[in-house]
Amino acid sequence: MAQPKIYCITNIQSEKLEKLSLNLVGVGTNRFNSNYLKCEGGENINSKEKNYSELTFHYWFWKNKLPKIKNNLWIGFCQKRRF
Repeated sequence: MAQPKIYCITNIQSEKLEKLSLNLVGVGTNRFNSNYLKCEGGENINSKEKNYSELTFHYWFWKNKLPKIKNNLWIGFCQKRRF
């Protein structure tokens, strides 16, 4: 069985998270380096990030990435403040 693909969603860059084998996601208005996936482009609700925080990434993933995922791939999500 393949390893699950885990996305860790954060609103700030974190050296601690960057050392882990996670797929990092940056949300909000802060700048992120190339280690972070941003939920820009395609169908998104980034303008509502102030109210929905990491859920803006969940929406973007659902609308733009999920249709392209193979059926046998497991995906997980975590938040930096609950990690």
